[in-house]
Amino acid sequence: MGDILNRDLAPIPEEAWELLDEEALEVLENRLKGRKVVEVSGPHGLEKAAVNTGRREELTGVFSCRESCPMIEMEIPLTVDRAEIEAFLRGAEDAEVDPVREAAAEAARLENEAIFEGMAEAEIEGILPSSEHDAIEVEEDRSAFLSAIWEARRTLDLENVPGPYRLVLGDRLYQLLNELEGSGYPLYRKVEDLVGSEIIYAPELDDRGVLLAAGDDFELVLGQDLSLGYRDSSAEELDLFLFETFTFNVYAPEAAIVLE
Repeated sequence: MGDILNRDLAPIPEEAWELLDEEALEVLENRLKGRKVVEVSGPHGLEKAAVNTGRREELTGVFSCRESCPMIEMEIPLTVDRAEIEAFLRGAEDAEVDPVREAAAEAARLENEAIFEGMAEAEIEGILPSSEHDAIEVEEDRSAFLSAIWEARRTLDLENVPGPYRLVLGDRLYQLLNELEGSGYPLYRKVEDLVGSEIIYAPELDDRGVLLAAGDDFELVLGQDLSLGYRDSSAEELDLFLFETFTFNVYAPEAAIVLE
């Protein structure tokens, strides 16, 4: 994992680390929605500092500068009561480690936002802002909902963007899909049949959604994957952190259409 995590310095037995890792992983596997729809490269290790773009910027005279996408570091602090770790080691089945789960949920939210919405200060262009297509409005009607998805898929077809496709819906559109369910063949099944895959719910998209091609058009590059580390401790508390390094690249902005 690398010395930056300082786990060998922590007054935490290995079996307690396993508990904390399992709690974080359970949340991350459920919440990391961006990883379900883009190419994931890595983890390449903490030492990876940037991703080559193959491009260069002209300087002066005979000189030019190679361009790259820098990796960003995310560190989320959290505190766990030592008494809860000790209770676990004595056999407690209900050790209170919610701060780990909360940090994992926050890490997933931030990574999802970087993938879907971008992060200008880190030179990350997200999927939605980069789309070259006009957004498609989804009306509050059962047939209109399906028509909007069909129009989005047709647009990708006309752009010669092959499937399979992924449909990601934020809060409003996901709730609307459920509200429009009626008798007969379920609407969500019709949508999934049209798209060719399961609908993915990502609250980070708020009132929007996106239909995109699954493949290497969008790439999440991991250096150090999400890992728990140790910062400090007192007689009562353990100061930990959840750490990750990553960047995200959009290679084909024509391969995604925003729904709103």
